[in-house]
Amino acid sequence: MIESIATSTYSQSETFLRETLQNACDQRSQKESQIDFVVDMFQVKGKQKEKFDSFFSEARLGLDHLRFSDLRDSPTFEALVVADIGTNGLVGPLDASVDVTPSNFAGFFFRVGRQSSESEDGGTFGLGRTVLTNCSNFSTILVYSQFKSNGKLGKRFMGMAISGGYNFRGKKYTGRHWFGKLPKQDSALVEPFEGLEAEGLARDLGLFNYLGESTGFVAFVVGNSLINDPESTTLANKQRLEAIGAIQDAACLYGWPHMLGGEKKRSVNFSFRCDNKEIPEKDPKKLPVLSEFIKCYEALNNQIEGVESKEIFFAGEGGRAPTGKLAWLYTPIGASDLSLDKEGTIPVSSVALMRQANFVVKYLEVPQKVDQIATRGVFKSNKEFDSLFRKSEPVAHDDWLPWKLRLKPKSRNPIKQTLENIKENFKQLAGAKTNVVDGSASVVLGNAIGRLLDGLNLTGTPRQQGAASGSGGKSGRNIQIVAIGSPRISSSNLTHYQAKFKFQVLYPNNSGDGIRVTFNSYTILENGNPELEPPQGVEVPSIAEILLDGADSHLHHPIELNESMHLKIIEVTVSAPHGIGTTCRWKVAE
Repeated sequence: MIESIATSTYSQSETFLRETLQNACDQRSQKESQIDFVVDMFQVKGKQKEKFDSFFSEARLGLDHLRFSDLRDSPTFEALVVADIGTNGLVGPLDASVDVTPSNFAGFFFRVGRQSSESEDGGTFGLGRTVLTNCSNFSTILVYSQFKSNGKLGKRFMGMAISGGYNFRGKKYTGRHWFGKLPKQDSALVEPFEGLEAEGLARDLGLFNYLGESTGFVAFVVGNSLINDPESTTLANKQRLEAIGAIQDAACLYGWPHMLGGEKKRSVNFSFRCDNKEIPEKDPKKLPVLSEFIKCYEALNNQIEGVESKEIFFAGEGGRAPTGKLAWLYTPIGASDLSLDKEGTIPVSSVALMRQANFVVKYLEVPQKVDQIATRGVFKSNKEFDSLFRKSEPVAHDDWLPWKLRLKPKSRNPIKQTLENIKENFKQLAGAKTNVVDGSASVVLGNAIGRLLDGLNLTGTPRQQGAASGSGGKSGRNIQIVAIGSPRISSSNLTHYQAKFKFQVLYPNNSGDGIRVTFNSYTILENGNPELEPPQGVEVPSIAEILLDGADSHLHHPIELNESMHLKIIEVTVSAPHGIGTTCRWKVAE
């Protein structure tokens, strides 16, 4: 049970965020309503700690399997709180054996491991609560919820623990515990505190303020296991900031569709807090790598320049039918791409897989078109096939597994076909990949397909010809500036990229008095030639930096070449808007 969520391919912080956020969105009061999602970390000490000690002192623990003696003896403990506001809350019958009326309460506290076929969003397995107990050093959480029942605001408070099984006084126990009212004599069912009594406990223990008068759910994790050194004030303070930052980053990585739009339009308002301070929010549209996935996501429903899209089909017994839509673009590989790939978070070339719930299930690696160029893409299943994709997900919702559909032998599998067709799309586009790019070939291929990065990766330095190429005339007629290596993309952001061009100075003996040269950058046209006279008003590439033998050189002054410059290296950085290929040339200054 506990290990089922732990088998996720994600880190504990990522799994925590993914499960709690999916369950929150699954419980929104109305299909399109906005909810608030809060994650909070702090230390409990002093009089507040005494209130928790008092609450747990009433518990019938028997063998101290949860190590509550350690909690009692420590002057402090770390807390992790997650709350969703504007959701349905834990409404419904208390008894899990009642199947007539669906119960969020019984589903959360008692029906551990039962899969739901009714949910259209996340949280379909009911195992998300284990990410909460797994984050507790004592396997324990306290839960407060408010909900509407018969037009009135209901309130419930109860705790639970999920730990390993154990033996006590000759009997085997499951390791599941509940902290609520004493069972009635004719029932073994532990019941929650309700109404004003529940509210009083929630106020006393610090859970009430997250909800106020709204419906929703608050889980208080007792003993935050994400903090490794709770005894050290300095280390614990630092680790809380790091831990809340990791959870916020996970929200950006996997929940960014819910962050899009204005404050009143986005589907989820996120709040991350640490030690009573709000962590500044992050805009995924301004984050490297994610901004390009968002562009593809927006292209699923609108035409976006530089993004291609197509439907992915399933060929079943009844004919061909679309399972969803794929949108993609190409972009230069930067430091952020390599870092995320090394971490195992997002492959350099990948497609974000998602369902109608708008969570990124995983970033599926796809064939790379050419070296130095990354593929970004989004595939979203349509309403007709969404339930099948949901059924194919494992407990942690981190993959689409075709075999989980349990189809009849030799039946055609829509999940398998969809994943294969997505990869096949990029195999066909990639063709034969090569690391070798020379100047003349690159400019011919530069914008052949008309997309940004074909030109960027295949940017080259054209052969120098005539006086404009630097023959030098009477003075310095033998001096040459030779392009060496292939241009490389050095960085990119949401609107522009930078490429580095490297040259070497050849200054043979008896070459005369020397020359003065300048460098210029140009857009590559469809025919592979540089655009020497661009139309008025069009944004063109510009020189961002010139390094002469590693030292800065003035961008607007000619470079003086003399015999001391022989074999020196000149590096020119060109900045250009996405969507065009570039090249760099030198010429003799007049």
